[in-house]
Amino acid sequence: MTIAVAKQVFAHLMQVARKRTLRPTEKDMLMRARQTLRSHAKPAMNRKKIQTGDTVYHKKTKIKGYVQRFHWPHYWVRWADGEYSTVTQSEIRPVLAGPKGRLPNPSGTKIYGRCLRIEAVKTVAHTYGGKTVKAGQKYFHDFRSKNAMIYGMPDGSLWIKAK
Repeated sequence: MTIAVAKQVFAHLMQVARKRTLRPTEKDMLMRARQTLRSHAKPAMNRKKIQTGDTVYHKKTKIKGYVQRFHWPHYWVRWADGEYSTVTQSEIRPVLAGPKGRLPNPSGTKIYGRCLRIEAVKTVAHTYGGKTVKAGQKYFHDFRSKNAMIYGMPDGSLWIKAK
């Protein structure tokens, strides 16, 4: 199924599905059209190409190394223990940059164990509700959570955390 046909089939069958229950053959056609569109829209699902200079690890031994040279279908890798070897792409995986999951919260010193309200003043002219407002407008934020705390960070800034 081509992408142009898949777009038309998908649009038509989704319109029909809003009016009535689809028949089994229509469900099958909708599934095929959806899969065609998904595979076209997500070419990033392909494996990342490993290039010279990338950090990789061996799938079996879990040793890290650096790609020195690439000569298809082999990579010349210098491992962390100082040895060199030639491997194929199926034997190695790229090391992804950055931590997995969420970043840890920054560490700081607790200043206030319970924050009830923040009162702030705008120092520049701005728009509020589609109208231009002069500087000096006061804003208030009342915390619904009783566990809002204020921490002092090493760089002098403040961090407000509400559970």
